[in-house]
Amino acid sequence: MPRTFRGTTLLVTVAVLSACQPAEKTDRGSTTGSTTGSAASTPSTSGSTTGSTSTSDQWLVTARSFGRVRLGIPLTQVARDLGEAITVRSDEYNQCAYARPQALPSGTSLMVVRDTVVRVDVNSSNIATAEGIRVGDTEVRVLERYAGRIRSQPHKYTNGHYLVVTPTAAQDTAFRIIFETDGSRVLMLRAGRRPAVEWVEGCS
Repeated sequence: MPRTFRGTTLLVTVAVLSACQPAEKTDRGSTTGSTTGSAASTPSTSGSTTGSTSTSDQWLVTARSFGRVRLGIPLTQVARDLGEAITVRSDEYNQCAYARPQALPSGTSLMVVRDTVVRVDVNSSNIATAEGIRVGDTEVRVLERYAGRIRSQPHKYTNGHYLVVTPTAAQDTAFRIIFETDGSRVLMLRAGRRPAVEWVEGCS
């Protein structure tokens, strides 16, 4: 888990510009990123507003991706892929923060460590994994869907569990999907690259 220190907080904005004019949120054209720095805040865990073209089937979760957002790649590239500026606030020592691009559905957020998008957090039942699991599903259903590649661990704070899915593809072994449960049903899920995907307190 990232260590937290007192220190100056950095505001990092990744701006996406088209060749002729600022990119719209739905622009899929060629873009370039730039980075600037300034002031301070503390990330929360709530999601951003759903874009008008966002639907649950466009935002399936896998160990390495969330819809068209690839996990484990630079924030500048994610900004290009989404076609919008992305702002994050992070402590210069902790270097971990949450980003909530406008294109993302509500109840979701991206964890950024230094300059890399490392994981997605999902607290909405509107978002499913590629195997069809979502918040509110039973532990039994999760274990059935991921049979042979899932292990259960005790939850750190409740009587529930962490259900940890390891991908079968050799190139994906550094990535995981983790379901947090109350012992019966899924409360939230996260996916992304180790070790960040395993941080139970997020950026705290």
